[in-house]
Amino acid sequence: MFGFKDVFNKDEIDLENADKFVNQKGIMGALMRSALGEDGMAEVNEAIQMGQQAEQAAVAAAVANAAVAATAKVLNITGGNTYIMGNPLVTLSLEVHQEGKEPYAKEMESVIPMVQMPRIGDTIKLGNNPNNPNEFLYLGIQV
Repeated sequence: MFGFKDVFNKDEIDLENADKFVNQKGIMGALMRSALGEDGMAEVNEAIQMGQQAEQAAVAAAVANAAVAATAKVLNITGGNTYIMGNPLVTLSLEVHQEGKEPYAKEMESVIPMVQMPRIGDTIKLGNNPNNPNEFLYLGIQV
């Protein structure tokens, strides 16, 4: 009821859901705006935006520090209907090439800015994910 269940039943509240909750339309949005006032809403939205920028900076730093562990040929791209901080979440079907291994097929999900989106047939760079050594990070299109 009132949208609280989805927001408060999580161990941590992600910024995207916080933004949706604070800026929702309808009666709950009106109550939120009424309770916080114009200045309060501006402060909350500024805090959410700062948190989103910090998340983006952390991801950028991880990608910048990741060495190229493999390359992959893009076989297919699906998804793109879900957006996280304005960037599409896509599933890449890949043919991965790693030194000392035979090429193998792999699918990976990644949030990729539109300006860095590969096309089918492109070769991309992959780095090791420091949080999960069995997964890769998308490092960009190989030039």
